[in-house]
Amino acid sequence: MIDQIKPTDVSQFIRLDGCQRYLYFALHPEAKQALHDRYGTRPIAVSPLLQRAGEQFEQAIRDQLKQGYQVVDLNEQDVRATVAALQRVERSPVVLDQPWLEGQLGRWKIAGRADMIEVFKDASGNLHALIADVK
Repeated sequence: MIDQIKPTDVSQFIRLDGCQRYLYFALHPEAKQALHDRYGTRPIAVSPLLQRAGEQFEQAIRDQLKQGYQVVDLNEQDVRATVAALQRVERSPVVLDQPWLEGQLGRWKIAGRADMIEVFKDASGNLHALIADVK
């Protein structure tokens, strides 16, 4: 039984135009490992060059956002820091950078670190959020 799903898995599923096979293997890592074992393969790690390019891209996005938004760095902080940052949000949009998320969506537990979330409160005090996966 699937207990938890990561926000990154959902984002990748959407990016791959709803690829059912991707989602299945993301939710059933034991089936993915069984295929690797069966065919004598192993996952390919992201190259250090590609990883560094991704980090530089994310930093460039952060730098651009800082030009017009308040950006709150939540990297390496837990869900309590995310909740505290959300409680401080007013009407002006704020970008939460690397916030940790935890919650329940239907019967699934969801936990993981989002790349960025833009949040603001409307005139009625309702909180609005846009979760962005920066790639």
